[in-house]
Amino acid sequence: MSPMQRKGKTTAKDVTVERNRAVKTITIPEGMPLKEAVMWLQRKDQEEDKVVEVNHKIDAFPLDGAVAFRDALEDIYGFVQSVGTPSFWGENPPQMISIPVSATKHRDVPWGRVQIPGISGNLNTWFTCEGGFPKFVVYGEVKQRHLPEVNKIIRKTAELLKKQSIYKGKAIRLDLSWLRDNPNPEKVFNPTGHAPQFSIPTDKVVESDLIFSEVVQMDIQLGLFTPIECSAKCRQHEIPPKRGVLLAGDYGTGKTLTAFVTAKKAVRHGFTFIYLSNVLDLANGFKFAQQYAPAVIFAEDIDAIASGKRNVAMNEIFNSFDGLDTKSGEIVTVLTTNHLENIHQALILPGRCDTLVQITRPDRDAAARLVKLYGRGLIDENADFEVIGDVLNDHLPAEIREAIERAKLAAIYRLVSSGKMTDDDGLSIEGHVSEKDIVAAVHSMETQHRLLEPKEIDNRTSVERAAEELGKGIGDATGSRLAELTVGLVEKLGLASQKDLFRAAKLINAPEEVRIGSNDKELVDKE
Repeated sequence: MSPMQRKGKTTAKDVTVERNRAVKTITIPEGMPLKEAVMWLQRKDQEEDKVVEVNHKIDAFPLDGAVAFRDALEDIYGFVQSVGTPSFWGENPPQMISIPVSATKHRDVPWGRVQIPGISGNLNTWFTCEGGFPKFVVYGEVKQRHLPEVNKIIRKTAELLKKQSIYKGKAIRLDLSWLRDNPNPEKVFNPTGHAPQFSIPTDKVVESDLIFSEVVQMDIQLGLFTPIECSAKCRQHEIPPKRGVLLAGDYGTGKTLTAFVTAKKAVRHGFTFIYLSNVLDLANGFKFAQQYAPAVIFAEDIDAIASGKRNVAMNEIFNSFDGLDTKSGEIVTVLTTNHLENIHQALILPGRCDTLVQITRPDRDAAARLVKLYGRGLIDENADFEVIGDVLNDHLPAEIREAIERAKLAAIYRLVSSGKMTDDDGLSIEGHVSEKDIVAAVHSMETQHRLLEPKEIDNRTSVERAAEELGKGIGDATGSRLAELTVGLVEKLGLASQKDLFRAAKLINAPEEVRIGSNDKELVDKE
């Protein structure tokens, strides 16, 4: 009991109790009778017996917090005891959940009510979505005397999250669909089913396998890889740590492989890599990334929400970009699209998209390097790679890989049918895949290649396309034939109304018969 002057009446707020292991003396105010001191000690004892509520929110994804909470309990007490949750139906068994903490390991942690040794009451692990995104929560009821012990557990949990978070600095695949458009996410959250997954094979990624033309390679290096690999230098020279990168290109040009290479570089340099399962969850993905920054968030097919007219979903994404704190939000956002022509201009503004990389198909040099990669020592050393690069110029990497597979098959057939090898002799075709084998394989894929060529994009409006169709059919036709030209064009060209068809006819100065055939006389007069 702290010393104090005996002036006036002593009240409860004047009395404090301090516990100190090193001190074995009870100190009371000068002049206070022992009986009065005992009375105050009894009152403080009764006060500390009161049951109080505790509610601590920790800025971490709930499952990460649950692992750290268990580790904190084990560190302090040596073990954890789960207890059942009382309910109207009786005693429910405690829930132990298995949380993935790496690609090959899981941890069993208590989820729900936990009994702490020496603490009267209980604590519960759960989460809240206050602020729009899940945060770990520890709540419950304990005696007031045990509040210091509870605070100790919370401090230890927060400390462990900083030191050994299961997500920070790792590569994870994140599915947040359970949060999307859900007013009560607490009711649908599945601790096992909604856990982030460590399914990105960074240990199997070979960075040198990422091959593009020289221009594309340098754009990706400077716009994406350098801010990750040289983040300290970027900070030193006041290059904003928040970066936006848009990778645009055809299907199969290497955007997904770029994601895996980025993941490997990110983890090596202390970034959390987040592969978002669905681009529709990008706004929530940003919130997760802020919890585990510095981070890279990768989402494919941004055109799913960033094309057409601006809408609520699009504005939410733009607001998320603009709302990221450039000082503390060290987040590199990488988005992909197969349809750059459809992307809303507001997305490609610097500050949202700082680097736009048009990933083209491999040129001659890149094609030749891909052939060497896929051939892996099997190609004849006398093969002319300039010739091979020429025939594979502007082919997709998948086509180049298939051409090499066919060339290998041709070499196997040639050697086995000539008697130089047998199917089961164990000999390799190393050095026997010839330039001729590769060129022949490419020629055998010509039809498939034509079908895979990019389609010409028609950016004209429906009215302009209708005008062309009308222009083709008018010729020297007159009378009823002109009116017949308008039949079916509304459905064929996806026009919004017959009024658009009338505008198309007017656009090419079609005769009056066509204009009237495209709509009624009243509409013609209004126009």
